[in-house]
Amino acid sequence: MKRAFKNRNLGGLANPLAHRIALWVLRRQRRLADWLNEKAENLEIRTKRLLLVLFCGVFGSYLLYLLFSAFLN
Repeated sequence: MKRAFKNRNLGGLANPLAHRIALWVLRRQRRLADWLNEKAENLEIRTKRLLLVLFCGVFGSYLLYLLFSAFLN
């Protein structure tokens, strides 16, 4: 499902090169998001929940590791 987005205000970038780079990055992000949505739309809700729990567990564990290692070193 593609969505139509309005032309985004990129903060009044004065440099045309910076503006083109920002637009390129936004287009790539949109293409990646559309591709990921296509892959995920056929997954069952249980699979999505499991992936969410795994994602949160992995990154939560890593953040706790960073926090503890900051205090122990």
